[in-house]
Amino acid sequence: LYQDCEDEVMYQYASGKALEDYVHAYENFRVNDKQMQHLCYMIGELYTRQEDFDNARQFFYLAKSNKAGTTVMSRQAELRLDEIKSIKRSSI
Repeated sequence: LYQDCEDEVMYQYASGKALEDYVHAYENFRVNDKQMQHLCYMIGELYTRQEDFDNARQFFYLAKSNKAGTTVMSRQAELRLDEIKSIKRSSI
């Protein structure tokens, strides 16, 4: 919503708060493997929005390598990993 309104300050704030909440859930709640794949993917996405590509890569990898998760989500995580590699190469 904030991105659509071009409110960068609130976009960063809301993304940061969402990241805190998702990381809290990751660290403190028990979820099944399929839910864990989704949780890791969302955390990776939120780290990407914060431009923390190292942590984003870690969580996208966890989502990709989750054997009990869906192949669609694994593929999406793999695509995001490729995008992060490209971003990191272009910033060198």
